[in-house]
Amino acid sequence: MSELQIDGRMHAAERFGACPADRNLVAPIRTYANDLIGFAEMLEDPELRLSADTRREYRAILRASGAALALHIQDAFEAEEAAA
Repeated sequence: MSELQIDGRMHAAERFGACPADRNLVAPIRTYANDLIGFAEMLEDPELRLSADTRREYRAILRASGAALALHIQDAFEAEEAAA
């Protein structure tokens, strides 16, 4: 995997926190979930030579982005319930 691919997946995972919560989140949620999954799979690649510190940093990004995804999903459910 190239440095460009690594940077792209890392930035996709990081930018999820900026995704607005609204009622039309199906496509953005799927996109960000796929980015997070791809980023996690990338970290499992044995040919990817990353330092322990870099892997630790990337895992922290995944945790924070996963938590943000969960909050946005919860916000979307709450918005749907309020609208009903």
